[in-house]
Amino acid sequence: QSLTQKTSQRSSRVGTRSEQCYTMAEIDFLIIIGGYLSVCGGVKVATVEVDTLHLAAHTSDHFLSVTIDAGVIGEHLDPVQNFTPPRLLNMARLLAPAVWRLGGTSEDYIIFKHSTNAVQSRLGGDTAVLTANQWDKINCFSRDAGWHLIYGLNALLRTKEGRWDSTNAEQLLNYTSSKGYTVSWELGNEPDLFYEHPGPNVTAQQLAKDFKTLHSILNRFSNLSKASEPFRVKLAGPDTATLTRDNYFRDFLQELGNGIVDAVTWHQYYENGHTAKVKDFYNPDLLDGLIESLASAREMAKKYSPSSEIWLGETSSAYHGGAPNLSDTFIAGNL
Repeated sequence: QSLTQKTSQRSSRVGTRSEQCYTMAEIDFLIIIGGYLSVCGGVKVATVEVDTLHLAAHTSDHFLSVTIDAGVIGEHLDPVQNFTPPRLLNMARLLAPAVWRLGGTSEDYIIFKHSTNAVQSRLGGDTAVLTANQWDKINCFSRDAGWHLIYGLNALLRTKEGRWDSTNAEQLLNYTSSKGYTVSWELGNEPDLFYEHPGPNVTAQQLAKDFKTLHSILNRFSNLSKASEPFRVKLAGPDTATLTRDNYFRDFLQELGNGIVDAVTWHQYYENGHTAKVKDFYNPDLLDGLIESLASAREMAKKYSPSSEIWLGETSSAYHGGAPNLSDTFIAGNL
């Protein structure tokens, strides 16, 4: 049966009871399936109409996707134990096709070492090592699970002049190209918050110039510069923490121009995980904040980078690792 027929039949069935009194459970059910509702006494009426003739939006096949904090590379990533268990791979395949982003704050403190031997993952301080062996296991897992990998390159490697030092990134790109891996790339995580972390601060204008450098480097590799269907994004950014802090997102796009990034990205969270309360998780004003963010992102992307897709690079109920006993419960499904 067509969706139109099913919707019509559902509306008809619901409508035959529109004069009766319903329990709250029944009311919730009726609203969800989209019919006609009249509460006993005729005081409240809710009508839901579904237009099945016009497409409102298209959801990517890769919609169900995940971010894994790059900190696992320096702290927990055993390339054999972490990515080879059959049970993990079987569960991951159920999400395919999916995107998995290996990034986060730690990505700006990771360097690549072209070595197949296991080495100490931490060099000292905040710097961690990604070995060729680990990179191989990451990409094999991605291939076997049917996931597409997006990796965040270290943006805090800087020259004396303040430009991005691409030397280490080029080593990783050379190795990736030689192995024939299919990877998409980002550069830096939440750059509008760099001033809060160890290392140099990077302006929006400078980061845009760095992205142009990365774009040029990717074009040197025939198998890295072109997107593979059906996943067309090869370079994404700037992955700001917000759309508004210091106008970083806007200034970045303005300096960058069109045709450099395939996807414009930012991060969105509803609440601070340290202070969030239960009532926040069903506050309509808070929930509707995403609508405003999406509209603002669309407007800026259309103006400065109209050929780019628009992505939420990270999103969840609360930042700072989530709200204890809330973000991991049923109520977080509202956000």
